[in-house]
Amino acid sequence: DLFFKICYSVDLGDLEAEETMKLNVCFLVMFALSDLNCLIIERASLQESHIVSESKNFTVHANETVHLPCAVKRTSQTIVIWNQCEDANCNHIRNLLIVNKENFVNDLRFRVLVDNEKISSDLENWNLEIRKFGKNDEACYQCQLNSFQTKSIHYCLKLQTKVIAEPNRISVFQNEPLKLRCYSDDHVRLHNINWYKHKERIDDHSDSHVVERKILNQNQAFSTLVIKSAKLEDAGVYICRFGHHHDKIYVDVLSNSLFRYEKIDQNSNSDQNEDDPSNSYLSMSASLANTIFSFTKFSIVFYIYLLLIIIFSVFNKYNIE
Repeated sequence: DLFFKICYSVDLGDLEAEETMKLNVCFLVMFALSDLNCLIIERASLQESHIVSESKNFTVHANETVHLPCAVKRTSQTIVIWNQCEDANCNHIRNLLIVNKENFVNDLRFRVLVDNEKISSDLENWNLEIRKFGKNDEACYQCQLNSFQTKSIHYCLKLQTKVIAEPNRISVFQNEPLKLRCYSDDHVRLHNINWYKHKERIDDHSDSHVVERKILNQNQAFSTLVIKSAKLEDAGVYICRFGHHHDKIYVDVLSNSLFRYEKIDQNSNSDQNEDDPSNSYLSMSASLANTIFSFTKFSIVFYIYLLLIIIFSVFNKYNIE
């Protein structure tokens, strides 16, 4: 054991007498050698340990596996902590996730991956893994050295919003009902999901169509465009838009004629966008179908008329004989 003598002096003054006395106070402090070692190691930890990685913000897709790097230069006594926070400065901690390798939440999707081989002799990776990232995982994640230290970095993660319209392409016959569906994987106000055609927004209600909206769950909002009776002019490219995100559906309306030609191949012209002349193409194809149909009717009538003339001629010939 080691003993330390600590002394300090106290001034005792009498202001009226303008005299001052000094009192020396001394006391002994005993440290065990083990305690001294701990103090020395802890002091070294505070001076030397630091984080090499830098703070960043990420956008993550739903169900993606996320790896947040935390390269640490540490001594053996330094504690590595991962916190889930409400803000970047971690003023409000939502969950204490992991201390070193010990999980403090009952969620096996969270774990720390420590490299078996160090990056260098005094540098280690303490990366946080989050599997199947979801809406509830949106937060700032802090890697911190020692619970009372300000040495930390953070990653603020936000779920990437997707807008998906389905089907990608659809063909219907004239006068049939047409349904186009679009959904977002973000919890949004319903009126933020809108439909467009020829870059003009489609009203929610009219005599020919209606837009239906609903929320399936906390993270998904649906919008369905229902055209009650499809017309040839309804063919074209429809855009489902939410904010800066959008998707499109190609619609073919086929003439309701004597014959029904095959639907346009689902994969043809799939790379067209709203600026392409796809709407003109679809209208031309519909007009061409009607022209062919009219010509076919004329041909049938013509051949029937010709056949009757031949029969009538043969009949007259036999009567003359």
